[in-house]
Amino acid sequence: MQAGSLPFSIGMAQGTPITAIIAQMIAPAVFILACGNLLNVTMTRVVRAVDRARALFVEIHSLPSDGNNQRDAILSELRLYQARIDYLQRALSAYHLAIGLFVLASLAVALNALMRDALFWLPTALTVGGTLTVLVGAIGVFLETRVSTNAMKAEIARELGETGTSRS
Repeated sequence: MQAGSLPFSIGMAQGTPITAIIAQMIAPAVFILACGNLLNVTMTRVVRAVDRARALFVEIHSLPSDGNNQRDAILSELRLYQARIDYLQRALSAYHLAIGLFVLASLAVALNALMRDALFWLPTALTVGGTLTVLVGAIGVFLETRVSTNAMKAEIARELGETGTSRS
């Protein structure tokens, strides 16, 4: 008997050693760690967008009653921040779903072994699904960065329009 194998076959046609099955189950952990990093970065972007939106709320409430042009500009910026937060929320949801799919892929490896390769396609399908879901999240963050750039440009334009030069 090989080291690390069971005295009986638990699946995978030729009785794959248990260590190989465990190694295959651990492989999705790399994807899970990557998703965790993407979640962390995306949450940081959410916090920054929310903080800036809150600052704009304070600014809009402190405007004099005759500051309609400024109010309109700030409301326009707030709409951009709302779009940013929407894109980021979708990306976060995609990353969470991807983590779930990668965990299921890991469990599917063991299930496939127990079912003697009857579900050979399942771990791969779940991993591909998780990878595509990460892509959806990345597209959401990409779109958010486009909106973020537009928000920054709008803020700069408003600052330059108010004073003729940027405030430091």
